[in-house]
Amino acid sequence: MCAMCEVLLTLPSPLHSPTASCVAVSSSNVVATLAKFCVFGLSRYFHCSNIWSSKECGKYRCFREILKRHGGHADTLFVVVGDGGEEERAASNLELPFISVQGLQDLEDLEDALMEGFV
Repeated sequence: MCAMCEVLLTLPSPLHSPTASCVAVSSSNVVATLAKFCVFGLSRYFHCSNIWSSKECGKYRCFREILKRHGGHADTLFVVVGDGGEEERAASNLELPFISVQGLQDLEDLEDALMEGFV
């Protein structure tokens, strides 16, 4: 995953389940982010309508809007996965769990945790 991509996951079940959604929020513009997702093979995990840009409004506002659009179900769990302070602060302000990802090993550990049902 590219360093500029932060991922907000909705995780009532494993990543590949039709009941789970992956939502990406990037500080880049949305067209550049879509291109990165295609280049790095991430587009299979994210529907294009679930890729957001926080360039103009910031992470907190994006996360809040995502919660409005995807929330409302008691069994829905939102988890913020990212590599920077802005998304960590936004997650904290919205009382969402935050998982820090600084490199490939962190992503592999996160995938293992998802598949084992720990997240």
